Amino acid sequence: MNFDYSDDQKFLKSEARKFLDARATAKVNRAVLDDPSKSYDPELWTAVAEMGWLGAAIPEEFGGLGLGHIDLCAIAEELGRVVAPIPFASTVYFFAEAVLLAGTEAQKADLLPRIASGELIGCFATSEGPGAATAASLSTTVIDGSINGVKIPVTDGDIAHNTWTDPEFHSDKVLLLWCAEWTTHRGHGTSISAKPYDHQRLYDVRDKRDAVIGQTKRDLGIHLSANHPESGNAFTFSYDIVDSVEVWNSAVWANNAGNIRVWDGLLKSGRRLTGRGGSDSHHGTPDTPAQATSLSYQAPENNVGTPTTWVYAKTRTRQAVVDALTNGRVSIAANPYSPRVEFYADRDGDGRMDMR
Repeated sequence: MNFDYSDDQKFLKSEARKFLDARATAKVNRAVLDDPSKSYDPELWTAVAEMGWLGAAIPEEFGGLGLGHIDLCAIAEELGRVVAPIPFASTVYFFAEAVLLAGTEAQKADLLPRIASGELIGCFATSEGPGAATAASLSTTVIDGSINGVKIPVTDGDIAHNTWTDPEFHSDKVLLLWCAEWTTHRGHGTSISAKPYDHQRLYDVRDKRDAVIGQTKRDLGIHLSANHPESGNAFTFSYDIVDSVEVWNSAVWANNAGNIRVWDGLLKSGRRLTGRGGSDSHHGTPDTPAQATSLSYQAPENNVGTPTTWVYAKTRTRQAVVDALTNGRVSIAANPYSPRVEFYADRDGDGRMDMR
């Protein structure tokens, strides 16, 4: 019985070796190893995607080459030979295979073409610590769509786009939202969502026209808020793409006054944008005087919860919290223990006051 590669597979392997000898050099590997901020080489990842290798075993109907696993093995041998610094194993061997084996048709149609094109980096979380991962040793559970447990280590979990579904992102007492700061050359924003979303898509359009950004936000189904609209990093996008404005983000009141002026102008223009608070706690207490910065003096006052944004949701769900923020059912207080404003009205005439 002949276990050797076919002539076509040998040719694929030969071409892969030529390509990697030119593109995955020791210099490329060393650049990733020596830079703590790098987990892989994005340029090599893009080049490998353009070669079609990420979709080698993905069916053609989902954007792959449909070659098969033996062909994938030929490519894998050459990637291993040069120790290519890309998340190929986690994305192709594990994540893509998991989607092919257990994903719904909708998940396959959504994820597999993005894997094949290189748009999506994936990972597969199995281990929960030392020892073999078996059905008896695993304790992570999924209840009502929430994952509860710990998976460690997760290969390439730091760069995988699907890590928004973090197994540790769970609480029985607190409603946790998926949020991230959106940092761009034209200002900063905060994205807020009741469910996991692909933040990379929002980041990738940061330099596009406002109409493109707005459409991406709507496609993702998230709440986008403008951070510190009048500051050194002023928000210079169209306010038509956001749902709220950070009007109070500092214990230094002069910084907030400018934000409130911007918000007031937006309200006068007819835009119904919520004003929210933001705990700008970037400036911690330095361990030594030598580590102090020009903003270190703010540390005693600018902590998490200063200010506090109170949200009046109709039900105790994540989506209800986001909806309340979008619809302006909020008030802002200096901290969790300071006075706050609440408005009541008998909206339905039943004699009972409803919180606004």
